[in-house]
Amino acid sequence: MVWWISRNGKTFFLAYFKDNKAVDHIDWEAWIYGTGWPPHICEINNTHVLTPRVAAEEYYAYGCLKNLNFDGAWTSDQKVVFLEKLLDLIDSGSHLHSFTAQVMQELDSRNNFSKSMNSEIRFRWYLLGIKIENENVFDDA
Repeated sequence: MVWWISRNGKTFFLAYFKDNKAVDHIDWEAWIYGTGWPPHICEINNTHVLTPRVAAEEYYAYGCLKNLNFDGAWTSDQKVVFLEKLLDLIDSGSHLHSFTAQVMQELDSRNNFSKSMNSEIRFRWYLLGIKIENENVFDDA
């Protein structure tokens, strides 16, 4: 069974990347039948998530960030990372934060999280409001 899956997977992969010469250098025996770690470990670039995480930490700690505006500057994924990091910080149990309903309202007035058409953003936005007991989001949530 493993042979069938590996053979069909390899056939599909080679057909899909037929114009890419890099596939000529793949050690299929090592990838398919080898044990342990893969023969090549990919380096992951996470720089696109660092800025929203730092921004969330500053909002959590200070309740503000100078000249922060997400529209046009951040992708939807980065906005989700920002909100997810805020949720993680609030869940961490520290009540010594400055992320209040007022800060949340100001952030929403500048970035329209509550009006976003992206369900991932809106879900996290409303969950954040519920967690900090921001009554302004209760009706919409």
